Amino acid sequence: MNQTTKDILEQGKKLRQEGKLDEAIAFLNHALKLDPTSHLAYHQLGGILVQKGELEQAASSYHRAIDLNPNFSFAHYCLGKVLFKQNKLDKALASTSKAIELDSNVASFHHQLGEIFAKKGKLDKAIASFQKATEIDPESLSSFQQLGDIFFKQGKLNKAISFYHQAVELNPNIALIHYNLAEAYKSKGEKNEAVKHYTKALQIEPFNNSAFIQLMFMQVRPEQLEELAFSYRQLSKKDPNNPWVNVKLGDVLTRQNKIDEAITSYQAATRKLTKIFRPDYVAKYWEKAKPAEPTFIIIGPMKTATSALYEYINQHPQVLPCIEKEVHFFSNENKYPHGKDWYIAHFPLIPEGEHFITGEASPGYIVNNIQQRVFDMFPSIKLIALIRNPVDRAFSHYQHNVKHGFERRSFEDAIN
Repeated sequence: MNQTTKDILEQGKKLRQEGKLDEAIAFLNHALKLDPTSHLAYHQLGGILVQKGELEQAASSYHRAIDLNPNFSFAHYCLGKVLFKQNKLDKALASTSKAIELDSNVASFHHQLGEIFAKKGKLDKAIASFQKATEIDPESLSSFQQLGDIFFKQGKLNKAISFYHQAVELNPNIALIHYNLAEAYKSKGEKNEAVKHYTKALQIEPFNNSAFIQLMFMQVRPEQLEELAFSYRQLSKKDPNNPWVNVKLGDVLTRQNKIDEAITSYQAATRKLTKIFRPDYVAKYWEKAKPAEPTFIIIGPMKTATSALYEYINQHPQVLPCIEKEVHFFSNENKYPHGKDWYIAHFPLIPEGEHFITGEASPGYIVNNIQQRVFDMFPSIKLIALIRNPVDRAFSHYQHNVKHGFERRSFEDAIN
């Protein structure tokens, strides 16, 4: 390769690092005009095309690099990565295996092979590949994490916990690993350890709803709740305009049975949220407004488009959103005893005589015997029910639980 082509490749690499992808592609195409046999130019071009999401073109570029230099192991590996993204698993397996045949001492090659085997359901082979990756590179965090995930899926909790801990030792600041570790401890019945790692996940990602929900339904020691409340108070100082910090703090204070403080926190959240969506309303009405009762509740069951309907209703200029779409007040025995004032603190203040309304959407209301509770507190409230084909709804519910880490079984096992 002549010096001019090398210089162009370096410039292309620099432009890619700066995010100027189209300019980088132009430079690389120019390099290929100067030297059509440059496998490095095709390889670099493939990487940029992957970054742009143009996977077919990227695969073609990697194929060309391999045609020009069949022993370029990294091109085989990168081609395998593209094919994996395209879900062409057999071809991805062949390309990654070729990379390992050419150079068996690269941890990332074995890790990728493990990912392919795992997706194909060949878990024993996946385990062997991930373990090989950790032997080559004892700091291969993602391989330890994958091993933890596989053993957790197999119900081998001690092994899963061991590998998750090795991942945590390599990087203690990844919320997902702490969450998975908490899930493993919870499955094993070691609730104190589970709480510890759910809490750590929340300290890293304060709005990790999966960890927060799990924690709110567990027995948590008073000092652990206080630690969590302290974290949200500190976060509120750093991000004083974020309403969700106050919502989470209100939930923790509620668990601590500090109801007056919780109500204050929720009310602060309603003001901040309303100011984000309706600054004109806050400026004009908030100082003379009062706590307001909800006008409507959407009670359609989960996965029946209640979120979409709620968003559509809230687009009306006279509708003000609740701080949370789902309050679950009437159906939750841990919330309902806190009373009406606690509940309406979740809704924006509305001045008397003005035509504004507010409401929420809690799907659990339709399948719980709470109708009398609602009627006793709000006899004139409007209820909106949505229904859906029950089979479609059940499968959608299952997918939701998988996405948020609440379900790890197959659909068939979960239904059974």
